[in-house]
Amino acid sequence: MRRRIISCILLIIICFSSAVAYGNSGPTYWSGYPAADVMVVQENSPIEITKEILRFDFTTIGIESFTLMGEVEATYHMMNSNDKEEAVQMAFPYIGNLSDRNTKAPVPFIDGIPISYQLYLGEPIGNHQETREKAFNFASILNGITKEPYQAKHFSINEIGRQYRIKVNTKLEDGINLKVSFPFDSEKSKIISSGFNGYAGSQNEMVLSARLRNDEVLEIFVLGEDIPFDIVGYTNGEATVESTAFEHTVDVEEISFKEYFDHLIKDALPEAYAGSLAENQLYNHYARGLDRIFDQENGYFSEEHLSGLRSQDHIMTLVYDVDFAAKEEREVKVQYVASGTMDKTRTKTPLYTFDYILNPASNWAAFQDLTIEVKTPDVAPYVVKSTIPLTKNEDGIYGANLAQLPQEDFTFVLYEREKVTFFDELYGGINRQFGYLTPVVFIVVGVLGSVGIAVFIIGKKRKKLIGR
Repeated sequence: MRRRIISCILLIIICFSSAVAYGNSGPTYWSGYPAADVMVVQENSPIEITKEILRFDFTTIGIESFTLMGEVEATYHMMNSNDKEEAVQMAFPYIGNLSDRNTKAPVPFIDGIPISYQLYLGEPIGNHQETREKAFNFASILNGITKEPYQAKHFSINEIGRQYRIKVNTKLEDGINLKVSFPFDSEKSKIISSGFNGYAGSQNEMVLSARLRNDEVLEIFVLGEDIPFDIVGYTNGEATVESTAFEHTVDVEEISFKEYFDHLIKDALPEAYAGSLAENQLYNHYARGLDRIFDQENGYFSEEHLSGLRSQDHIMTLVYDVDFAAKEEREVKVQYVASGTMDKTRTKTPLYTFDYILNPASNWAAFQDLTIEVKTPDVAPYVVKSTIPLTKNEDGIYGANLAQLPQEDFTFVLYEREKVTFFDELYGGINRQFGYLTPVVFIVVGVLGSVGIAVFIIGKKRKKLIGR
């Protein structure tokens, strides 16, 4: 009997372990993006903010890319305190990237009418929250608003390089493993490759590889000292059996680095940003990344690195001009999408944290009257933590009204329950230790507890029977 009970317990554990492994494959933590107030570019601006209405709506988008997304609308009532006309340049900074998942750019409005803007791409930032907040300071934003081309460490914008195009025709049905090797000194040469899917390098030699099944064109761009190529084909992936069952030609052309690099990155911009980028912004972003990767990869850069730079988080700043007549008051509004930080390491279900950086508002001549509204989603309808006290009204919308700008930035946390319970924290603690097997731990504890109670009850009954 005891053996049967133990066998049943083991069978239950195995079955639930399989279900958990396949049914809980998502991450337990996903970093989001903080947002910030609109800032004025010029110093000593006469423009005052007489009222700001900040609305968060998390009922329209929902969960995307493992975290909660929401629509944000920041409306500013601004007044020119001068007795003369003022042309004011404003900037809206946010953290984003050029990948497909972040292609909905913010939209600025003046008196309810959408206006055009120029987009500037600033320095990349880390994932740590402190690093992100430091990126929102006034000086950092101003440094990123420039149309000057990036001044690189490892190359110059007009430097002439050699573009090699290797045209390969394979005669094998299973394809061929092509190896292109060459002597390489990163102090004298820099390499950018396209079409290859592997590389290996040492202090004196580099080998690029590509598995080819059709007629294809591979590219190698060389900056600095030229290099000779040795091209060999192999029938196997281990590159031990040579093959001559392919043909190839090599064409070379001398072109400037800027011309080649512009062609390489021409498709690296999402459609949402087309037409809005300021001059040299796309070049500056990728050239800055290229310089950094040349340092990391000993003078080598590939298409895979290009994809990594596309998803690199950095400060992106919308810049636009607003004209004010003397003593005129105008409404400036920005709409955008906010991305929260999802954290399931401490609770049973995710906590969603949203950060809003308020310090840019302190750069205006004056600021007063801040209204905040937070419309929560069904998946996390409660605000369980907030740096600014929020009150829930009859419609379920959280809000606050402040006469002045608060000293600290605005952070709030959404959760599925009205408060984080002891059981939630207990589950989170066990989850940190056991990960996807956490439900199995509870099942095992429950089963063993049930068996223990059953054994205790049966034991007592047996003692009663024996006593009779």
